[in-house]
Amino acid sequence: MSAATLVEETTSLGIDLWVEGSELRYRGAKRVVTPDLLDRLKESKPEIVALLSEPPAEDAIIKSTAQVFELAREHFDTRPFDPREHPPPPGMIAHVHTDKVRFFKGDWREAEPKDFKPKRR
Repeated sequence: MSAATLVEETTSLGIDLWVEGSELRYRGAKRVVTPDLLDRLKESKPEIVALLSEPPAEDAIIKSTAQVFELAREHFDTRPFDPREHPPPPGMIAHVHTDKVRFFKGDWREAEPKDFKPKRR
């Protein structure tokens, strides 16, 4: 197994790999970091350290904020939010405030003022 394949496998498992000096470090959930995986990492350590120590390719370096926005547009769906596509759960009406969303049973327009008591600090 090549070092690149092993790095891709650990990334897909949610394990972070990085190099500190000449040491290979990792961080991941204990249930994912198995003894077999650790043995394979130890066997391929020199190749993985060399792979992770390489400077990034020229096209991988972001040089302007315009590139960031272009990458975001390519990566994320840029359609405007349509509340009809994401309705609140049945029986609940969402009342949107500037910084939070409150959920009320029934129609929020018919709620009485007692339903709007602010929380005490």
